[in-house]
Amino acid sequence: MVEEGVELIEFTLTSVLNACGLLMEAKISEQIHGFILKVGFGSNACMEVALLDMCTRCGRMADAQKMFYQGPFSESSSSIIWTSMICAYARNGQPEEALSLFARAN
Repeated sequence: MVEEGVELIEFTLTSVLNACGLLMEAKISEQIHGFILKVGFGSNACMEVALLDMCTRCGRMADAQKMFYQGPFSESSSSIIWTSMICAYARNGQPEEALSLFARAN
């Protein structure tokens, strides 16, 4: 799309992030993450959640934690980000962290 000059939109990029998360390829996810930040979509609420989810599905928990704790996230994505991070801990075999984060959210 980029090479053809087609305009990138949020829906397209979140779909790419989802596909990358399903592939679980850390290196590809790092490249896509960098591209999205470079083109300026990283501060969008939907993109924030999709980026976090992609990182966690690709085994990049340290990057996801950094994103989560460094925020700031828009108000519209706040509860979704917290839920995504709780799910990420559970999905990556860290149930204690999931429960701890859940307790902090309440």
